[in-house]
Amino acid sequence: MSVHLQRALGAIIVAIMLPSLAAAQGESSVYTNIDEACARRWLPDEPVMEIACAGAEGWSLYVLASDHGQATAYASPDGVRSDWTSPPTRSPFGDFHDVVEWRVRDGAPMATIHRYRHHTPADAMEPGSADQTLHTLVVTALDSSGEPSACPVAFVNASAITNANEVARFVADNAAPGWDCAREPMRIESAADAAIR
Repeated sequence: MSVHLQRALGAIIVAIMLPSLAAAQGESSVYTNIDEACARRWLPDEPVMEIACAGAEGWSLYVLASDHGQATAYASPDGVRSDWTSPPTRSPFGDFHDVVEWRVRDGAPMATIHRYRHHTPADAMEPGSADQTLHTLVVTALDSSGEPSACPVAFVNASAITNANEVARFVADNAAPGWDCAREPMRIESAADAAIR
């Protein structure tokens, strides 16, 4: 693990131990529901649907849905659209939850947190296994003046980390602002990843 990542993850555990830290900076959450109010269209010549929803403060959210998985993209209020993103694959099927959390500071969205569900049916595993669903929280940085306008900051393993929502919010509030989209996203796979080393 790189020194930079160790420091970032070490800071996560400190903030979790001191939950008032993030709140003191004035961050808040607003939510978008991916529902019937969102526009839907089938892409030509493909079994793929694009869903477009209004987001927070003029931002837009897009979901690309196919038989095996989904991806998201964001557009800034100026219309600059990001590339499609999905978390690292953990199963043959997957989809995003229908609620997106927008982290806002001083009235401006700075990041989103969106839960991805990885599905493995029982018949794809060993005999006697049950269907399996794993969860990843995708933390995405938003930059209304940048190109791209959005990119992934971290993938948080919510199936292995009991306080994954708090970890994701801390990353959104502290790592997303100013995030360099040329960097690889952090992968926070276990509670041990957030330990100070």
